[in-house]
Amino acid sequence: MKNKIIAIVLFISLFLVSEKVNAGLCTSGAYNKLKKEAYNVKFSYEMQRDTNGQVYFTVTVMNFTENVILIQGDSVYEFKNTGDTFNLTQTFKGGETIKFSLYGGYDTDCVEEYLYSKSLKIPKYNTYSELDECFEYEEFELCNKWYQGNIPSEAYFMEKLEEYKESIKPVEEEKKVEEEKSLFEQVINFYVDNIIFTLPLTILVIGIIIFIIVRKEIRKKNRVKLDFDFKV
Repeated sequence: MKNKIIAIVLFISLFLVSEKVNAGLCTSGAYNKLKKEAYNVKFSYEMQRDTNGQVYFTVTVMNFTENVILIQGDSVYEFKNTGDTFNLTQTFKGGETIKFSLYGGYDTDCVEEYLYSKSLKIPKYNTYSELDECFEYEEFELCNKWYQGNIPSEAYFMEKLEEYKESIKPVEEEKKVEEEKSLFEQVINFYVDNIIFTLPLTILVIGIIIFIIVRKEIRKKNRVKLDFDFKV
């Protein structure tokens, strides 16, 4: 009987030790669950301006959980210090690519286990888009505030703008002709579509004009005759 009790106690002890050991291991199930949480972490950027009007960008982290830690550069972020949505402590310039690495949280079975990495590309802001010329020629490619090409100098910008102006001249002239033609066509179409009303009105107007002309001529002849009789 004594041996049976010892055996049972030993079995229970081994079971508890085994569970404790397993609880401290990063099993595939625990790892995959954490990795899914890491996938759900999202990143976004927003353009800001400082007191001098200079452009910079802030980065927001969303869907952050207490089961993962985030490393970006030399900074480590934990849920207990940030919450599920927060801004990174540093700011960034346009054109930078930021790399984020996510690891298992300190209170999980997969402590500091690598889970997932993601890169966030911040677009370069085109300061030339703020020139006065861009308010008139906003369709000019180099006036796009998110133009990602290289503009080495303002002189280069102005040179390309003059080339653009020359290229659109024939298009603008053709557009003007088309607008004039379109207006004439609209008038004709309106007249035809409403011929029941426009034709009688036209006849009436022409009749009035003819009446005025004839009446004027008759009065002119009578005036000449009266003048002639008076002189006699």
